[in-house]
Amino acid sequence: MAIYYIKSNGGTGSGLSDDDAWTFEKLKATTLAAGDTILFKRGHIFYGAFSTYSGVVGSPTTYGAYGTGENPIITGLTELTSWTLESGNIYYATLDVPRLNMVLLDDVVQGMGRYPNIGYLQYTGSTGNTSISGTTVGAIPFDPIGGEVVIRKYRWILDRHPITSRSSNVLNYSAANEYGNNSNYNPVNNNGYFIQNHLSTVTEEGEWYYDTTLNRLYMHFGAGNPTGRIVRIASIDKNIVSNSKNYVNFSNLTLEGANLVGLEIGYTGNINVTNCKIINQGGDAIYGIQGSGFVAIDNIIVDKALNNGILGEFECGNWTVNNCTVTNISQIAGMGKSGDGAGNGISVNGNTIVIDYNTVTNSGYNGIATSSSDSVEINNNIVDTFCTIKDDGAGIYEYDSVNVNIDSNKVYNAVGAYAGSEAYFWEAYGKAAGIYIDGFLSANVVITNNYVENGEWGGLFINSSPFIVEAYGNTFRDFAKGIHVYIATGQTVDELNIHNNRILKSREYALYIENRVSYDVGSIGVFDVNVYNINSGTEAIYVSNTFSGGVSRPMTLKQWQSDFGLDLNSFSNPKIMIKSN
Repeated sequence: MAIYYIKSNGGTGSGLSDDDAWTFEKLKATTLAAGDTILFKRGHIFYGAFSTYSGVVGSPTTYGAYGTGENPIITGLTELTSWTLESGNIYYATLDVPRLNMVLLDDVVQGMGRYPNIGYLQYTGSTGNTSISGTTVGAIPFDPIGGEVVIRKYRWILDRHPITSRSSNVLNYSAANEYGNNSNYNPVNNNGYFIQNHLSTVTEEGEWYYDTTLNRLYMHFGAGNPTGRIVRIASIDKNIVSNSKNYVNFSNLTLEGANLVGLEIGYTGNINVTNCKIINQGGDAIYGIQGSGFVAIDNIIVDKALNNGILGEFECGNWTVNNCTVTNISQIAGMGKSGDGAGNGISVNGNTIVIDYNTVTNSGYNGIATSSSDSVEINNNIVDTFCTIKDDGAGIYEYDSVNVNIDSNKVYNAVGAYAGSEAYFWEAYGKAAGIYIDGFLSANVVITNNYVENGEWGGLFINSSPFIVEAYGNTFRDFAKGIHVYIATGQTVDELNIHNNRILKSREYALYIENRVSYDVGSIGVFDVNVYNINSGTEAIYVSNTFSGGVSRPMTLKQWQSDFGLDLNSFSNPKIMIKSN
């Protein structure tokens, strides 16, 4: 086991000291032994990608830093300096990469050009997962063949498809799964779409299009030209790959500028990532492929990833994500992956998951999301501003999870993204919850001591969970519906235990029960010792019975108590005002 030193102006000697340090190229060309330590010099920049080597029990292979100053940077960013005028203020530079999903202009991440520049066009018809149609298609002012159509199929799905042809008001496309899975869902008529990845969409400063046939990046430079501007693009797919490697540590590194993944770990175990910074990623900052186990991620910074921040995709057991700061995830519509699970700040799917003391700010979809058949701890996190691009999600989202504790988190600003989802005409608002318990298999979920504030939908949303969900000691403040319980057709909900919560300043109803089956709401479980407060009026509770013959009505707390025998020791006070945490 040796310690090797790497610096940008190194050589090909022994690598065993700073004076005899290797170049990055020498490192990549060398076969290492299990348990070796590789140290990159602080303040130096290393261009390219590399794959790791395994360690052994008690002697992990370690990739870290030495010297003083800023963390060493592993970068895939290349500056483009030779530009040719195309037309107007659009110029092109030649490059040769198989894909491009990360472009910076003057160190600001830029999105592809799109039509329209903001919002969505509405499609009114569709055929399977092969075409959409409507008068807006025929009105597109250019031939969109060769570009991408980005389709809002469901609230939580934003799929990218290569356009194959247009005939009158019909836009035909391919479900080729080029980036994510765009074949699981068909379009839903009356939702929205836009066009991107086409030269005719490049109409505003910073917008770009990459022509993979001509190997040209086209960029709009506003009212000027490229002189004095700095354009950098991601010219590699991944910074570090550690697949099928065990006992590997990463510390004190900065990764930037990959099109797909900053750090990829898969089919592996016993991986530690500490004190790293992963920024300006075209896809996921950290991506754990199926079967990654015993992964510890601590005290890292993730900023500006266009798909997910930290993702453990499938069957990722024994993950801990602690003390991390994750910001600006999936903030450009159409730049993330197609399919489910795109746009999350932190997302881990597997068993024995701990997500504690993190701060997650500005997520295009969920702030924190997990799905687990056993054991999840989500505690003491701060989640702020989420569901800005897609919705039917939450600050903290659980799907079909068992034995979950969600404790002492602070969740703010459930934004929601209604535009493009007009098919859901009865929900013409941003549909983002503070905390969301989803799926018919969720069980033994305990939600305690959380402070959740501000949103157009629900502070706590429970979707048709027939098993034990307990919530106590929480504050849900300034939502349209403080607590929203949904009982779907074919389901029963009878083991809720909602007690000792404060539901404050609800804009519509403090408690909203949405019952779609002929079911006795009084059997829903235990509700007691709660404080229900609304902005005005006294009808703090609404029971919506949407089955045939059902009666829906608002009611006061006293009516709720009398009709259903619930909340007998609770009280409602419209005048109570409690300051934000």
